[in-house]
Amino acid sequence: STGAAGDRLGASVCVADGLLAAGSPGDDVGIAVDAGSIAHFTGGSGTAGSHWEQRSNLLGVGLLGGALPGGAVISGGRLGDAVSVAKGRVLGGAGGLSSAANVPDVGGAFIFDAPSQCVAQSLNETTGVAGASLATSVLSARSGDTLTVTPAAFAAASTVDTVGKSLALLSSGHVRTNSSSVLTLGGASSLMALDGAGVEINGRLLTSSGATGYIAGDRFSLGGKGSLTARLNSSLMVDSSSAELLGAFRVESNGSALFTAPNVTSTGSMRVDQGASLAFDGSLAFASTFSAATDSMVSAQGAIDVHGTMSVTNAQISSSLLFNRDILELSGAVSVYGPTVNLDDMRVFGSSALFGDFTNETGALTTIRSGTLFLFGSLTNNGTILGTLCDNCTGLPPGMDVGGDLILGSEATFILPFQGSIVNLGGSFDCAIDSNERFDLSLATVQLEGRGGEQTFESMSLDVGSLESGLDRATPGQYPIGTLRVGPTPSVVRLVDARDNDGFGQEFACEAIYVDTLEILPGSRLINDGCIKIYYRTLVLEGVVDNPDNLVPYAPPCFADFNQDGGVDFLDIEEFFMAWEIGDAGADVNQDGGIDGTDIELFIAQWENGC
Repeated sequence: STGAAGDRLGASVCVADGLLAAGSPGDDVGIAVDAGSIAHFTGGSGTAGSHWEQRSNLLGVGLLGGALPGGAVISGGRLGDAVSVAKGRVLGGAGGLSSAANVPDVGGAFIFDAPSQCVAQSLNETTGVAGASLATSVLSARSGDTLTVTPAAFAAASTVDTVGKSLALLSSGHVRTNSSSVLTLGGASSLMALDGAGVEINGRLLTSSGATGYIAGDRFSLGGKGSLTARLNSSLMVDSSSAELLGAFRVESNGSALFTAPNVTSTGSMRVDQGASLAFDGSLAFASTFSAATDSMVSAQGAIDVHGTMSVTNAQISSSLLFNRDILELSGAVSVYGPTVNLDDMRVFGSSALFGDFTNETGALTTIRSGTLFLFGSLTNNGTILGTLCDNCTGLPPGMDVGGDLILGSEATFILPFQGSIVNLGGSFDCAIDSNERFDLSLATVQLEGRGGEQTFESMSLDVGSLESGLDRATPGQYPIGTLRVGPTPSVVRLVDARDNDGFGQEFACEAIYVDTLEILPGSRLINDGCIKIYYRTLVLEGVVDNPDNLVPYAPPCFADFNQDGGVDFLDIEEFFMAWEIGDAGADVNQDGGIDGTDIELFIAQWENGC
């Protein structure tokens, strides 16, 4: 690094034990002309094309002024005429050394300690004191010192703790710890491999509570038996071009960790405790278990690719894309920032929020259990979305609040079969489902609240007129809805029939909408021109309807047609009395909860009038 004309670097070279020594017999040292020096390199393999890093210049000078103890003159000494390396030491010949009596070319030799890759040694660069192990050097070091450690010393290390000191642990090559080692970074300490070399942790590596740890290497890997932990209130940064985690990784409460690698892969367990944060400058793909606790934050500039089980509780997740290929569990108040794609099994326990578009792909299952899934984007479902109730829950029935469009593909399943379930839409409702068995909102409420602009709503049911059988979701071609509400935020909704849901083709009669309750709230407008009819049992009309004639109440039930065959005859009388005698609820004509003579009187009166 300080080479100059006439230095003659390489006049002699020796490689052994992971160390390279090259003589420069023409090197000027201060005022001593041609005193000579030996350049000391580590990190290479000794094969063609390998990279060696210069560690120091070994000089045969003890005093300024060009004289050695005893008066020997070093000018013209030509240290580095010959070199030899063994066991971390360098022997350098100085064939031109003059004696104290100025007798020329007496010559001499110098022995230097220059730790090799294969010798366990740790050199304190600040004090110049070498130790036989990393633990020895750490024990005697002071905060702020830099320790140059051979790979052999890292491999031999057992328990090493910087004990609150801020130390720089710099390897002269790679860092590779053994499976029984415990390395703790305290204070503001760093662990760094030589440029081009990697860090491989096969034992335990921790940052002590309240400490700041920095790990740097061209590659970072955590062995299958290893563990990496950012302790309570500590911070950890892993700076590498690639990172592979085979062992367990954990960020304890209120701690933080950052990986700078563009891609991080993990097959070991990952855990982020309460109030902790874990960030990735690139993407994360993991194939084991990942848990994020209350008030924790997990972020990635790239994608988070879930190949295992990811469990998130009252926490925050952000990424350019959250890709679930196995199991994603959201419990409590979870916020997910960025688009989400579900390919397998997503479970929502309680109320969570997705900030971005959500796609539930073919074959995937999203389960919403006793809570609301808030989606600040559009939802595309080509798989199954299912609402369920958890045991002994006191929360709301399962529901969804979608800020954008709700798009249901032809093979999709969408079932929220509970009274009190609400699907709130800020965009349009586009449903291509063509089987009533894969759609159930018969007890739920669909609420249309536009965030600006006109919304559309797809009519789905076969138009069977004003018969209450239109509310029977078990009937093929029927897709009844419990309550259809426009508002309370003033909204404009247009009815459309763009999909063949009833299976009779688009060239035939318009499909219809069957609801138990229809609500058009103040300030809202329903555009229902054309042939699409809404059949209802209860109507709340406080807004504007373009074509009131297309709002049709159900015909009152005809109990006289007891067997529902479309005619009123003696078969109805026979079947009614059979039901009445056994106390069948169908014989409760006046719907008062009891079966008595009044029901007979009402039935006969209807029967005599034809209904």
